[in-house]
Amino acid sequence: MSLEYADEWWRKNCVWGEFRRMGIKIRTACFLNPENRANVVLVTGWGDSVLKYNETIKYLYQRGFNVFTYDHQSQGLS
Repeated sequence: MSLEYADEWWRKNCVWGEFRRMGIKIRTACFLNPENRANVVLVTGWGDSVLKYNETIKYLYQRGFNVFTYDHQSQGLS
């Protein structure tokens, strides 16, 4: 996926995925850290995209956490 608005860090570390819920595509994003201290699932607000949490995701990742998140139906990249 080409994200011209995502910075180099996102393009390097984000693994995009998707699943379908009632025929609607839901976009997922995961950041797998080699240190793998623990897993964090970041559930965004209804009107928010995962891209809004860029700094939070980076902060957790840089401290060794895997981060998993998604955009709600009809929000962000879903």
